[in-house]
Formats: sequence, C-alpha cells, structure tokens
Amino acid sequence: MKRLILGGLLAAVAVVGSVRIASAADDTGAFYVSPMLQYDKLDAHREADQNYGWQLGLGYDFAPGWASELDYSQFSTPHRAGGAGLRLYEYNADIIKKFFPDSIVQPYLLVGAGGLDDVVPHYGHTSAVDAEAGGGLMVGLGPQTGRYRMQMRAEAKYRREFIDTNFTGNKDPSDVIFGVGFQFMFGAPVPPPPKAVVVAPPPDSDGDGVPDDIDRCPNTPAGAKVDQYGCEFDQDGDGVVDRLDQCPNTPHGTPVDAKGCPLDSDGDGVPDTLDKCPNTPKGDRVDSVGCTIRDEIKLQGVNFATDSADLVSESDVVLSYAVDTLKKYPNLVIEVRGHTDNRGSKKHNLALSQRRADSVLRYLKDHGVTNSMTAKGYGEDKPIADNKTADGRMENRRVTLRIISGF
Repeated sequence: MKRLILGGLLAAVAVVGSVRIASAADDTGAFYVSPMLQYDKLDAHREADQNYGWQLGLGYDFAPGWASELDYSQFSTPHRAGGAGLRLYEYNADIIKKFFPDSIVQPYLLVGAGGLDDVVPHYGHTSAVDAEAGGGLMVGLGPQTGRYRMQMRAEAKYRREFIDTNFTGNKDPSDVIFGVGFQFMFGAPVPPPPKAVVVAPPPDSDGDGVPDDIDRCPNTPAGAKVDQYGCEFDQDGDGVVDRLDQCPNTPHGTPVDAKGCPLDSDGDGVPDTLDKCPNTPKGDRVDSVGCTIRDEIKLQGVNFATDSADLVSESDVVLSYAVDTLKKYPNLVIEVRGHTDNRGSKKHNLALSQRRADSVLRYLKDHGVTNSMTAKGYGEDKPIADNKTADGRMENRRVTLRIISGF
C-alpha cells in the first residue's frame, strides 16, 4: 500500500507536468467532499508498524484561495507490544491556503488541530489533542468553471499528538502522513458570460453609412443613396445626381443644366446640341432642329434612288427630325409635296413626284405620325432654283411638308 500511495503522489506530479496552462473560475462559496487513501509513517516510539488508512474531508471555500475543512481519518496496524493492534481515530479542523486560484493546478498549504484517539483493543484507550501542518497539490480534472468540479488531490503532512504519556509509554509522538485521492466540489459559482465588447463605429458626420475618413462627399443630404465613397449616384455621368436628375438618360458628354437635362439656351425645347437655329425668338414654334416653322417644313437631305421613289438610307436622319416635329404638333394639317427638275417629260416627272410624295407620307405614318396628311406631286412646275445648273436641279428635286392649317 505504501507503493500505492507513493505511486499516486508521483501520478499527481506527472499530471501537473502534462496539463496545459488553463484557467479555473473562482470557487468561493462552494462545498466539497474529499475521500483520500493515506499511508502513515508512525513515530518510532509508538512501537507500531507503518500501514495505510483513509480520510474523509468535508470542506467549504469561504474566500478566494481559502478553504476550511473538517477531517475524519482512521488508521489500523499491528502493535509490537504484545502483538495487539493499534488503531488511531483522528478528527481535525484545517485551514487551507490555495495558491494560483485561477489555475487548474493549485499548490496548497494546510494547518489544523483536533483530537486523536489511541486505541489498543483489550489493553487501553487514550484521547489527546493533536495539531498538523503540511502541503499538497490539487489538479483540476475536466472543466473548472461549472457548478460541479472535480480535482485530483495529493498531500503530505506532519502530525503531533500532545500527551505526556499514555498506556504505551509514548510522549508527544509525531507522525508523517501521505495521502492521495479526489475532491468533489458542488455549488461553485458560475462565472458570468464575458461582456460583449462594443466597438464604437467610426465617425460618419452625414449619416450616409460611409465613415468620414473615406467619404468623398461629406455633406450628403439625409436619406440619399450613396456609393462606397459616400457620393450620390449619377448613372448617366452628367454631373447631376440621380436624386435631382430629371433627364436620367442624357447621352454621355451632353452639356446639361441644373436639372440634368440637355442645355436649351433659347428655350425652344430643342437641346443646343441639336439646335440648328440657336437664337429662335421666344414663343416661336420650331421644328425638330430648333428652326421656326412658318408655312413649310423643309426636308433638306431627303433623297431617292435615281428615277425612283425608293428612299436612300441617308434620308432617315432628316425624316426622323420631321417625325419628331409632327408628333410635337399633332394638330398641324400637312400636305406632303413632291417636286422634280425639268429633265424628262412633264408626264413622267409628275408621276415620279407623286410616287416620291407617297413614299414620304408612308414613312411618316409607319413611324407613328398621326397628323392629318395628304400627298401630292407637282412635277417640274414649282422650281426654286435654275434648272440649267446641276446645283439648281438638285435643289429642285425635293419633298416638303406644307402646313395647310393647324397653327
């Protein structure tokens, strides 16, 4: 049994050497029970063999690192005097000081006093006061933060019995006791959960969700939607934020006003970039290129294949302006007029001019124009230039939109 006790002490040391550094919660207010096996190395004057015994301790952790403990132990061994057995019954009160209370490995010192009964059956019985002091080691087994905890415990202590003499002739015998066992703790306080660390958000003066240190637009109005740099969105890139942009799809590069719409310096409804008559008098009705409409909308640039009523592709640009103008003024009554130069016969030119007028009329209707419109060919009868020159003849080959009424 001596080997068992010493082996337990060595095992406790080995556990200490292998345990990682860990933490334990405060055990103040906890109760515990500690059963232990003991090996008693008796004073030589007791005339008794060394042997094993046991101890049961009941303790209370009354302060951080401090405990009080009531112990009861029994020991029995053959007595050399007359072969009778010696029995020792001890009951002590100890104070224990634990070191490193926040660690799962806790060395401790103890000191205490109590009573010791010496019994040799059929021979004699004495009771005396004793005192003890020693030290040991507690090693946490499993988590040491809950209400219920378990430790391995190993200790060595010195005991002195205060007696002048007893029936065996001993005077103040002293013993050394080794013990190993466990400690079962209950009612330990459970540490509160760690407080959440509240990190103050970085400053955001305008409250747009972008910190001041990266906010390139620090005075954004409340509620405005912003990009990652704290600036309001400007989808068409015209310099006017979407929140204020009344013309959100302005073509790239177009000069705009404060509302994000293309500049219209003369206020005729035609942007400066398209306005071919930029200084139109205020209040004039204008066509799609910003020129005042009087009695006729010219379609300069509308051309046909030679001796044909088929429109060439280049005519689309001019005709699209005409479509926009007529849609702007749907009350205008229009006569689509076709004209030719004087080459060829009058009969041929008259028929050709009619087909060309019909072709333009059909284009306008196909593109959504709802004005009241008719088409008429005038052949070569209404020249506006000299048919003797190539340039003159080119000017005479034309289609116009004559305004009949609706102003």
